[in-house]
Amino acid sequence: NQQIRPWFAQLGYEAVSQCRTGGKVDGCAIFFRRDKFSLVTYKGVEYKQEDIPVLNKDNIGIVCCLTASNGARVAIATTHLLFNPKRQEIRLAQTALLLAELDQLAWDTQCEGHLPVIVTGDLNLQPYSDTYNLITKGG
Repeated sequence: NQQIRPWFAQLGYEAVSQCRTGGKVDGCAIFFRRDKFSLVTYKGVEYKQEDIPVLNKDNIGIVCCLTASNGARVAIATTHLLFNPKRQEIRLAQTALLLAELDQLAWDTQCEGHLPVIVTGDLNLQPYSDTYNLITKGG
């Protein structure tokens, strides 16, 4: 993170980032042009929850809200979900947690509706999976 951030900064980018839990040094980041967007708020989403057995992996996500130079706002999420194809229930739980955080961040109390949303990341899913259906259809 600290190795690439200065390079992007000299090109006019700012970033929000989150390292994986468990002492891992990799993670996720969202980069945006400072002349086009400003950061309103962001939150790292840690999927490892000690009291929930299905959420026992060190994967993470990030949700943030940006304001464009024209005043429009957008909510963005990125993540790296668990790869293991035999553990779809973990990936589904991680996705549900990310979407819950995104839902909360994207709610605009002034217009009583949601901001436009962009979801990105390494989702490690197939288009017929429950996780895919949750993201695309809400269930």
